[in-house]
Amino acid sequence: MSIRNLLKFMFLRKTSLIQCATIFWILLGLVWPTFTIAHQFEFVKTLWQTHPEIVIANILARLFETSLLIVLFVVYIKLRKSNTAIKVHESQLERLVTERTEELHKTIHKLEVIASTDHLTKIANRRSLREMLRDEFNRTTRHKNPFSVIMFDIDYFKKVNDTYGHEMGDKVLVAAANAVNQTIRDIDKLGRYGGEEFLIILPETELQKALEIAERARQVIESMSVNGVKVTASFGVTSSVGMPLVTAMLEAADNALYTAKDAGRNNVKSNDAPIKDCTSCTDLVNCMESEFGSEPKPFNS
Repeated sequence: MSIRNLLKFMFLRKTSLIQCATIFWILLGLVWPTFTIAHQFEFVKTLWQTHPEIVIANILARLFETSLLIVLFVVYIKLRKSNTAIKVHESQLERLVTERTEELHKTIHKLEVIASTDHLTKIANRRSLREMLRDEFNRTTRHKNPFSVIMFDIDYFKKVNDTYGHEMGDKVLVAAANAVNQTIRDIDKLGRYGGEEFLIILPETELQKALEIAERARQVIESMSVNGVKVTASFGVTSSVGMPLVTAMLEAADNALYTAKDAGRNNVKSNDAPIKDCTSCTDLVNCMESEFGSEPKPFNS
């Protein structure tokens, strides 16, 4: 059957346009590769002469398919670029979040250091000392290892301020803190308890060893000179042995400190004074925050 006769047969039977196009593309897919260029040209020419609407419809269909493929390809390229941009943006956000988190941690650490450090001497402040004392006392209670504390202050410090000025007084406090800090062990904690008063926490240290450390610190302060100004310090030492609460230790150290002052200053005393029983205290926070001190005796030049 010739191509012309096949086409006539299809249209004489009143085949629909869609059916004709379907049959056409099926036949074309089967036989088109076997056609020569001349046969292909004859086929299209014959179809155009008999039913040009089919040729036009197929051309439009091909144009539509091509246009659709182009659109899909463009959309794919844009989606791919968009996906790449999203991944880059996600990576940038992750890096930014990581950087901000690290900055936040550093800021929190700085604030914690500021909150626990004395602004003048750069050692632990009263708040930090209270926390360390509680932690050490609790640890000692669990493990039955005694610890000791040393309380000391600068002798006649008010006279130093009155004679040389508060700036010189600040320099004396800083020098004393630095000097004592260099004499104690790495595990020991030195802090400013208030004014010219300092406290040293000595973990796992018995009373005799604490007395030796206090004596070294006393000698260091006695030998130092701050712009020609020389000072001394008095020391009170106590151990956690037999102490019911932290407040009892602090009062015992305070009593020992003022025993040293009554003995002429510039010496070390331990807690041989009576200790207040704090087991019945109802307000331990206020008890912890109570100030220890007395008016300085006349300055001996």
